[in-house]
Amino acid sequence: MSLIPLSQRGGAFSKVELLLTDLDDTVTTHGLLTGEVYQSLWALNEAGVQVIVVTGACAGWCDHLARSWPIAGVIGENGAFFFSREGSVSDHGKLQRQYWSTLEQLQHDQRQLMAKFSATFKDFDQFLTHDQHYRLAEVAINVNQDLAVPALERRDAVLAFCQQEGISHSVSSIHINTWVAQNSKRAMCERVVQQYFNQPIAELPDQLIYSGDSPNDQEMFSTVKLSVGVANILAVKDQLKTLPTYLTTGSHGQGFDQIAAAILADK
Repeated sequence: MSLIPLSQRGGAFSKVELLLTDLDDTVTTHGLLTGEVYQSLWALNEAGVQVIVVTGACAGWCDHLARSWPIAGVIGENGAFFFSREGSVSDHGKLQRQYWSTLEQLQHDQRQLMAKFSATFKDFDQFLTHDQHYRLAEVAINVNQDLAVPALERRDAVLAFCQQEGISHSVSSIHINTWVAQNSKRAMCERVVQQYFNQPIAELPDQLIYSGDSPNDQEMFSTVKLSVGVANILAVKDQLKTLPTYLTTGSHGQGFDQIAAAILADK
């Protein structure tokens, strides 16, 4: 068990070259990107620390992030793809897209999965996230996004079905994301890190950080030595089998700001 206060890291981030980070409620604050966080992203870029967002967010949103944020790229829909730009942030290079398998296979699998859910749940269209139309690989169920009351019965029924049918899934603070292929946040992170460093994550204990806030981040907490949870992770601490190494005092985007400041201070 970990959760060491970030202030007690003892210069552990001095060799960090890459920050892998969850998006919702880690970089953002209840869906909002604050000005402070945007400045932190630019500060990291200018210090030579690359940032890759690792998220369940839809392809449409990831396309926007990869084009307009000062980051190296985005792993989206839980490892279905990696969007990045040619060259550095200032080069304004064209968007590059790498898929876990092929786009055609991912979309075929998505159609098959949608049909399976629709045959099981009445009015399944009402279960879907508002951004489902912008997804390339996943079927995403809305649990707590723009809802007056969290859809807990829906969540429990969908999770039970996924477990019964062996459907790959991930639970965030707002959605249940489901898919068919063998991709995952961890698997695509391994693939992308291999491209950047020509080494697996396990051989880079001091060069990488992973930050997150929810149960779907714990696979990365167990993979990356320098893992950090923003303070709102304490609300789901009892749901985690693996905790991050460090904990910020700030929650949501404020916690991300503290992570960025710690990296810059150590370097």
